[in-house]
Amino acid sequence: MEYIKNPHDRYFKENMDNTEIAKSFFEYYLPSELKNIVNLDFLIPQQESFIDEELKESYSDLLFKTKIKGEEGYIYLLVEHKSSPDYFTVLQVLKYLLNIWNREVKKKTKRSFPPIVPLVFYHGQREWKVPRSFSYLIKNIEKYPELKPYIPDFEYLLAEISPDKPIENIEGAVKIFLEFMRIIFHPDKEIFKIELTRNLAELRRLLKKEGVSDHLIDILYRSSVLYIIVVREDIEYEDIKECIDVTIPERSEELMTIAEKLIKEGMEKGIQKGELKAKEETAREAIKAGADLSFTAKITGLSMERIKELEKEVQENG
Repeated sequence: MEYIKNPHDRYFKENMDNTEIAKSFFEYYLPSELKNIVNLDFLIPQQESFIDEELKESYSDLLFKTKIKGEEGYIYLLVEHKSSPDYFTVLQVLKYLLNIWNREVKKKTKRSFPPIVPLVFYHGQREWKVPRSFSYLIKNIEKYPELKPYIPDFEYLLAEISPDKPIENIEGAVKIFLEFMRIIFHPDKEIFKIELTRNLAELRRLLKKEGVSDHLIDILYRSSVLYIIVVREDIEYEDIKECIDVTIPERSEELMTIAEKLIKEGMEKGIQKGELKAKEETAREAIKAGADLSFTAKITGLSMERIKELEKEVQENG
């Protein structure tokens, strides 16, 4: 499995695929009026993603099928992995909800849509101060009450955590998972190491607790360590090993296995990048020499679209 590409997305999904963590997550964040009608015992994660490819480094999404008042329903979870909120998040949520309902249209078996509960999860550094209601984006909407029936409107739920505020009133694996999401963007390296040590100590306590599966611990430990190594460029291998040695030393040897896997993957990606760079340089020289663009694409293996981009670069740079 590749961990270097889209690490936030991989970490979030790898843990939320666990039904126990997902159920605890929604029990924590859904308001009481929804918990009264949404049966979380029927949670089934769906495999589809509805996010545009170019946005996947900044967002994750998960769709869960469940029962709402005994009928088929869904919870759609959009996760924003940026240091500051996107003002137009509500527009993105609407787009993804429509994509889900369009999926139902393509089945051609139903004449009505299942309800979807939209929830946005945010763990950035800046406070969430962007519109949660779609009608807020319509300019001066309050001046036109007559238009209200003709303008779509909805509001999403918000689950927000701050790097400076520990998660409270929740225990177990989901708390550890959320704490790693909370601290990943913390700007202070030393505070981050303190928080990391605390989270690993919590993981050790969970390891000793009866009824907790070894599989859950393995996923949580490995994915969290990988997440830190990939995302936190300021945290060295020795920093992580030091925190592990004082909290959960029996897992210290696993760190080397994880690091070796990442180094190998990084080297493979580096080779791929080097090969691409060489191909593009060859293409530039061929273009400068007046070679046919189709021929240049053929000998380098680059797409015609990329060849045209390189041609434009060559022309602009003289």
